[in-house]
Amino acid sequence: MNVRDISTAPSKQAQATCKKHRRSRGAAVYASGPLEAGDRLLAMQEVERMTSAKKSWIYDRISRGQFPRPIRLCASRRVAWSERAIQAWIAGQSAAENASETTAQATE
Repeated sequence: MNVRDISTAPSKQAQATCKKHRRSRGAAVYASGPLEAGDRLLAMQEVERMTSAKKSWIYDRISRGQFPRPIRLCASRRVAWSERAIQAWIAGQSAAENASETTAQATE
């Protein structure tokens, strides 16, 4: 399991250094909003395990705006997700499912 604590994330100076040494210019995807102290960063494998979804499905939902965006890490192609963002998304999915069941029962 490859999980990082936000306190180990690179500083702004280190990020600037990374940008200078980046070899390729991939399409960067950045999360919106600040990370909170103590928030863990989750690798793709951990996100797949938590959501029971595969990588292609996750990136498809990101492009549609239906899944939390990852955070680009210093290494050129490396991204991670905020654990709180993933947990909030899971809770939102559960709430939406419960709401649709309640609506279905009310129409019967």
